[in-house]
Parts: sequence; C-alpha cells; structure tokens
Amino acid sequence: MYSKCGRSRDARNMFELMDKSDTVTWNAMTLGFVDMQLGHMAVECFSELQRMGIKNDQTTLCTVLPMCDLRCGKQVHAYIRIRYSDPIVPVWNALVHMYSKYAISFIEKTPLKPDKSIWEALFSACRVYQNVDVGTIAAEYLICLESE
Repeated sequence: MYSKCGRSRDARNMFELMDKSDTVTWNAMTLGFVDMQLGHMAVECFSELQRMGIKNDQTTLCTVLPMCDLRCGKQVHAYIRIRYSDPIVPVWNALVHMYSKYAISFIEKTPLKPDKSIWEALFSACRVYQNVDVGTIAAEYLICLESE
C-alpha cells in the first residue's frame, strides 16, 4: 500500500516490522521499488534477499533484471546459469532486455563503423524481445543510413 503511494521509507519500515518474510513479500517489496522508479533500492533488496538465503523465483529475477547496471546484470546472469539448469523464457527475456540497454553503447564504441547489418541485428532483437526503447534508437540509425 505504501509503495503504491510512493512512500518508500514507510513501505520499507512496514516490511521490516513483519514477523515473517518469504519470496512473495520480498517480490512485493522489490516490485514496489521498481514501481517507484527506485531501481537501486530494488537491486539492494534483491541483494539482501540473496544474503539472507531466501529463495527467489522467476518473478524476482524478472523484476530486478531491468533495474541492473551491466556489472550487476552479469552477476545475476551468472547466478541464473548456476541456479537454473533449464532456461525459463521470461527470465531469459529479462536478460536480453537488460543486455540490450548496453548494446547501443557497445555498438557506438566498436572500432568498426556500424553499418546497416549491425543496426538491423539490434533492431531485430528488439522486435523479438519487445524492447521498444532500444528498437526506436536502432530504427533511427537505420533511417539515417538509408538516407546517406
């Protein structure tokens, strides 16, 4: 309730007063931080969940991955590869979404001049994984290349 009102401190205080916390309550707390656009707190919440040894699930992972920077995302990815022997589609979609945030920077810093095929590859991945934000940027690059 406090999260829905944007009161992160009150939400956290109420959470800490609970007698019992489990995966569901941790997911609710993490999602609350995401909803309030407090990604750093969502990642911190996930880290705390890990330290306490509380089991997470695909909801936990799908909630926290979009909030991760590249270093954190790689750590979560390594954890997923160890913990889950079979890929779970929503989790892998969240991983692709997280990595795609860094694709633009990677492409722009590459020693090669990015050509149409590189931007098409990124655009295609964005279509498959429904990453509209990065897909829009890739489309803009493609349009610029077409006009040259």
